Amino acid sequence: MRIIIALWIAAVVKGCTKDVSSAGSPYVCDSSNSCNNCEIVCGASQNCQITCEDGYCTGATVTCGDSGTCDLICTGTNGCASTTFTQPSSAASSVACSSLACPSTFAVVQKGTGSTGSLTVTCSASNSCDGAQIACPEAPGDCNLDCSTSNSNCPNIKITGSVAGTMIVSCDTNSACTDATFTCPTEGDCDVSCTKKDSCTGASFVCPEKDKTCKIKCSANSACTGSQLQAHNGGSSGSIELECSANSACESISADFGGVSTVTVDCTSNQACSPSKMSCSSVTDRCAITCNSNSACASGVLRCAAGVIPNGCVLTCSGKDACAFSSYAGTFSAAWCESSNACSASLQGESFYIEATTPEPPASTPAPTRTATATVVPTPTS
Repeated sequence: MRIIIALWIAAVVKGCTKDVSSAGSPYVCDSSNSCNNCEIVCGASQNCQITCEDGYCTGATVTCGDSGTCDLICTGTNGCASTTFTQPSSAASSVACSSLACPSTFAVVQKGTGSTGSLTVTCSASNSCDGAQIACPEAPGDCNLDCSTSNSNCPNIKITGSVAGTMIVSCDTNSACTDATFTCPTEGDCDVSCTKKDSCTGASFVCPEKDKTCKIKCSANSACTGSQLQAHNGGSSGSIELECSANSACESISADFGGVSTVTVDCTSNQACSPSKMSCSSVTDRCAITCNSNSACASGVLRCAAGVIPNGCVLTCSGKDACAFSSYAGTFSAAWCESSNACSASLQGESFYIEATTPEPPASTPAPTRTATATVVPTPTS
């Protein structure tokens, strides 16, 4: 809120105004028409395109109309440095950043009490959106961030969803979104893709609070190493799906899934989630953790709910030391150790128990080929 107020105050005290409704669109800020410290204003229903060339929109505010589409193109080094882009009230808008055009002083904000159009932000060169701040529109607008054209496009970027709408983020090049912050809509679907080496190393993911699905895909070596995951306000419903499908893809990840309904974590490559900290202690319906490769979840920490939840806290292990966790806690409905050394000695602790009756295998796997081998431990007394 303080950032938005500060940006609004800055807009009020601009030194000049550029009226695009009179000048016409497309409108270009360059060496012959500097827009530094100016407010660039589009007509109320005008379809508006603004181009900010290298260093000629420094300190500017671009104010889109209410119902016309609005596009901002930032080129060259610091093309949109200290520039604020205010989305239309109810129309589609886009921002395209090349070179080093949209640094940490660049911001995309909503208009007035909220914008309801869609927003697409494309960062097409290394460090083109380093530290940029993006505020997504309100429902029903979709919000898309593309950081997949070049390596290291969006380090330190901060993108924030609103209440609803859908947020889709693509970080599909090497180191595309290192140390980024992805704050999903509180009640909207969210999809973040990290499919190349170090794509989202050190990133922070905040999933929706309720009703919707949050999908995070980490499918390359070290794609999400050292990242953190949580749900808005601790979560109250909805689901979280975390895919860690490459060596060390989610190494040292820290995930507190809060009170969402269902959690699915797939660690399907060597050391994919080793070591990691995952807590399903407040999940209300089902938590399914799959560790299907050598040392997939070794040396990690796993917490399930203290009591039995409706569809269980289920652990599936395949591969040498796949589930050689350093610490367990909570009530496990089933622990499937598919080879003699899959669970190592880690299932001998006294901080949890496995229900005494041998459960059916998970529905997604043929029952005749599997046998539960985990040791049954008495319920802890304290």
